[in-house]
Amino acid sequence: MSENGCIAVFVKTPELSPVKTRLAAGIGEAAAREFYIASVKAVEALVANAREEFGLTPFWAVAEEEALSHERWHAFESISQGTGQLGDRLHHVYEQLVDRFDFVLFIGADAPQLTLSLLKEADSVMDSHPFAISRTDDGGYSLFAGGKQLPANVWRSVPYSAETTAEEFCLRLRQFGEVAELETTFDVDDLQTLQRLADHSAEGLLPAQIEAIELARQFSHLQS
Repeated sequence: MSENGCIAVFVKTPELSPVKTRLAAGIGEAAAREFYIASVKAVEALVANAREEFGLTPFWAVAEEEALSHERWHAFESISQGTGQLGDRLHHVYEQLVDRFDFVLFIGADAPQLTLSLLKEADSVMDSHPFAISRTDDGGYSLFAGGKQLPANVWRSVPYSAETTAEEFCLRLRQFGEVAELETTFDVDDLQTLQRLADHSAEGLLPAQIEAIELARQFSHLQS
């Protein structure tokens, strides 16, 4: 198991930017924002646990440059996502970290049900693979881990928010090494996936994760 991996959590600051806009279309802006904050807290607890259990160094990858010192992000060191489209931002964060650590693990704040065992599996598999991914069943991915430099075009040429996002990304990654496939997960992006989270088992999850699931159960009955 690597002793020098890091994990970057991609976040927006809800006090400064719109969050969960697709979910807000289903349950309203206030409820969507409240759920996002709960989801961030769930992921924060998960990542803090990963730091304690197997030594991942945590970072917030913050969308807004002016929010790097915001009180919401005091739990971990904050780094900037930079500017541009999503591919530009992913590349920017990866470039900042890949030379400092044996590998870089990316997650977002969209899957509060991610488990410590999944993070531990990603950490372990990086001993034998240059890359690892956990796909979502809508064609995207909720977790990526990489231990090699990648050209900017690998990130920038991927069609994001598409049914082919993960597959296109993996096709590009395989030019540089094998990609370990981890268990499939899901992100909470809209009312349908919020309802899916509401039905998700809370067994083995942390208290903050269970709180996010309870909030999903409360909000999944709302219609804006």
